[in-house]
Amino acid sequence: MILEASPPPRFTVDVFCRVIDNFGDAGVCLRLARALVLQHGCTVRLWCDDVALLISFEPTPPAGLSFHDWAFQGSAQLAQGVVCGFGCTLDDTYLAKLLAAKPQPAYLHLEYLSAESWVEGTHGLMSVHPRLLTRQRFCNPGFNARTGGLLHEAAAYDEARALTTLAAYGTAPPPLALRVFAFGYPTPSWAAWIEAARASKQAIHWVLPQGAAGEALWQALQGNALHTFTRLPYVSQTQFDAALRSCQAAWVRGEDSAVTALFTGLPMIWQLYPQDDGAETVKTLAYVDAVAQALPQADLSAWRGAMQAANGIQVEIGAMHFEAFLSAARQMAHPALWAQHCRENVPDLAQTVASWLKEWKIN
Repeated sequence: MILEASPPPRFTVDVFCRVIDNFGDAGVCLRLARALVLQHGCTVRLWCDDVALLISFEPTPPAGLSFHDWAFQGSAQLAQGVVCGFGCTLDDTYLAKLLAAKPQPAYLHLEYLSAESWVEGTHGLMSVHPRLLTRQRFCNPGFNARTGGLLHEAAAYDEARALTTLAAYGTAPPPLALRVFAFGYPTPSWAAWIEAARASKQAIHWVLPQGAAGEALWQALQGNALHTFTRLPYVSQTQFDAALRSCQAAWVRGEDSAVTALFTGLPMIWQLYPQDDGAETVKTLAYVDAVAQALPQADLSAWRGAMQAANGIQVEIGAMHFEAFLSAARQMAHPALWAQHCRENVPDLAQTVASWLKEWKIN
């Protein structure tokens, strides 16, 4: 009789996130958790203060991924690896278990995505909790090989199949209309974008996820024969990605949708999260410079102007920037080149995290 060896136990990971205001933190943590399960053989508990939101994003999580209420982390058995998303602070009870465990389980802090220079300098550094003395390592996502990288997700659907998803949510796109995914923050730049769209002679089919910005665009442009709409309800990540993939250009916000749009190769305007101290200005310029350094032969002048205008830097959005954006959607090749560059030269964030968790050592 031949006895088959039992498969090795799966590496267990706890991922923690809090919903701040725009759901993107939960979206990124869910994508990371899913990748750790499907690509790296982990069993992951995703802890969140809004479990219902996670279920709406992922109604049928894959085997090995489960969702848990933030309030009950203190009574949970310790995992082999811990990932804290975006500055969330764990309960002292859970941290005390980390301190008492010998050896200490892997403990990583996932930072926000940025192209700023400090990202490379702090990626991989260790810190010590001021009271409990647990050790934590910082993982910084970014746009080059000296960072933790980006989540390299394959497109859920190709463009042709993705187009069929729009019919379930509204009017099918007219054949000659340019399909634009519009998911922004309701800022003065967004209002100017709407006015520029009103003045355009281009037929546009807008795909609008729920939110104040999309509602404002729809209210302003409905009834105009050149503009048609798909108004998305709250949908799963797979449906959101398919709707994005169905378009030919995108204005996206935050981090989660921006990385998804980047890897589609769509012409993309990235509106960063507006902050009281104006930090989005530095982040915008750093990102534009990163693209320019990676693609030195590309003419980025029109896109650079549109990016700066969208983030309230130096210039206001006008008809010129809007038409340049539409022109980019029809002609410019640099978004596809940038997506290819990131696939080939930027690490997969899930691979970075999985490696660090499984190879954790405290010096």
